[in-house]
Amino acid sequence: MSDRDKKPNSRRFQSGRVQLHRGPWYSRIAIGSLACIVLGLIAVNRRTRADYASAVAQVADLESTLEFVVRDSKPKSEHPGPSRFSPHLPDYPQYIFESRTLKIDQLAPGWKPLWGDDFEVRILGDFPTPCRPETDGTADAVVRGDELKFSRYGEHYLHTNLGFFKILLVDPSSDDDQRVIAISRFVAGNTVHSLADEPLLESHPDAWPLTPKRLLPVLFASDQPLKLHCGPVSDFLSWMLDDRGYEIQQVNFRNRDGLGHVAMQVKMSDGGYAYIDPDFGAMVESRDGDRLSIEEIRDALRAGRREDLVVIDIGRKQHLRREYNLIDPSPPFSWSPSKTLDQPYLRRESFLDMIAEYSHRIFIEGMPAIEKDDL
Repeated sequence: MSDRDKKPNSRRFQSGRVQLHRGPWYSRIAIGSLACIVLGLIAVNRRTRADYASAVAQVADLESTLEFVVRDSKPKSEHPGPSRFSPHLPDYPQYIFESRTLKIDQLAPGWKPLWGDDFEVRILGDFPTPCRPETDGTADAVVRGDELKFSRYGEHYLHTNLGFFKILLVDPSSDDDQRVIAISRFVAGNTVHSLADEPLLESHPDAWPLTPKRLLPVLFASDQPLKLHCGPVSDFLSWMLDDRGYEIQQVNFRNRDGLGHVAMQVKMSDGGYAYIDPDFGAMVESRDGDRLSIEEIRDALRAGRREDLVVIDIGRKQHLRREYNLIDPSPPFSWSPSKTLDQPYLRRESFLDMIAEYSHRIFIEGMPAIEKDDL
């Protein structure tokens, strides 16, 4: 059995009861603050030394018995495979399913207590996204009681009276590689090259590189794309795939001037890696349809076989207008099709030129640097 076969399709959280005095730093601060309050009250009331000793004993007893329920991932050592990414986030939206029938609660948990049993959920239409800026407003779904029924698998963009939902329905007959491509297309197609969402980035104290908990609602539960540059969107897609048990490598490029680009690659079912660039929305294949790693792309460029490289547009998006792609500062804005140019963001020759220029050095996670002379 391969390592992939041992990895589950999704990771589960477990709720556990944890003693506060064995918890993280903020738990100890809470206990310390509680102790200070108790002892301070004693001092104010000028209690006796015996009262003081009794209070200290009470605080110690409280510290050893007070418990609270935490929601956290399994320790890294218990994960089915090594992971440097932040834990699974079960309480944040990830609308990726393997059925064409969904309970409305799967998209909007608790909507009935909030709106009442008589509230009628209605689909108002769909909405444009970077990968599909032109839409006729018709949603490919219907409401049947407390369920949504879709006529096909694939990407769906629903505008309802409960909110906006971006949904990816994966055919359950899909193999692992097809799932990787479907998720990568979904993320790349709903991201534009901007730093406007940079304030949403948060690092994780025990894992690299970021926790996506403030990005997930934007991607899945709004009518807006993610507005990120190459590094953060590669980190985000890496988290999405790692969360489902796939093996990820980060790819860093540097040109002669030290300027860089960041992408990633994922281990496929044949044991090889496939290069994925969610910023440009690109994958690269051979003429025979084999998905290529950055090393194989490098070898083709080094051998002068550029014509053998087939660049696949998984992002399907247009250039963002320059005024919405400022480096610093990059103010927030609401994306709409009018803010894009009628120019494909991914163009084969310029994309391969970029790889060639920025390959003065290539750093692949866990491997020696590839030097310029190799190209």
